[in-house]
Amino acid sequence: MANRPHPHKQLEEINRVVMQGLVDLLFFKYHKARESIISYESNVSKMPAYAFTELRDFIDHMYLALSQDQQDQIPHHLEQAEEHLRRAVAEPYQGVVQDEVREIGNLFNTYNKYWFKKMPFLEAKTLSYDEYYSSKREIHDLLERGRRLKSCNIWSDEFDEAIEDCFLPAYQKCISLKQKIIGSLAVSKSRTEKVVLALVIGIFLLFFSRIFDLLCKRIFS
Repeated sequence: MANRPHPHKQLEEINRVVMQGLVDLLFFKYHKARESIISYESNVSKMPAYAFTELRDFIDHMYLALSQDQQDQIPHHLEQAEEHLRRAVAEPYQGVVQDEVREIGNLFNTYNKYWFKKMPFLEAKTLSYDEYYSSKREIHDLLERGRRLKSCNIWSDEFDEAIEDCFLPAYQKCISLKQKIIGSLAVSKSRTEKVVLALVIGIFLLFFSRIFDLLCKRIFS
């Protein structure tokens, strides 16, 4: 089957405002999104799916701006393209910290259900409440500061500060705190199992000694 030509505008038919907007987005702003994605993959060790969704929408609006016949809609699509580019840069970092905070909360709730966390005869280090809430406050403060800073111009130094000095340190603190909770969960589980085993053995010995006492009384009575 012969290839059918796709309808498209000739270069000279494209609005100059559109061309200037696209050149600005692609050559002066897109590189920041690209650097952000590479940095995310390096620091978080996984693909930022959300960022690629935003880049898809970024491309959609560029296409609509190029193919738009209604001139009054062109600025809208260029603005939307830049907004999706902004989100592709910032949202993955904020999102991954928020995901970690939720996971940490669930882990701590599980840890908090274990009884016999502190037994004098079973010495082991577990996460204290003070340490947990102190670390959580630090993460929360970094996250909130990052949110404030990223609301500024995406191309400003403050936006860079939101990522480098807020979201990334918050993520590292989340990983560290999560590892401590997981370790404390293992210790608490081990302690609980030992205490339960000691109680079962104690009850068994108490019951056995009672039976032994009754037998002795019958034999020697």
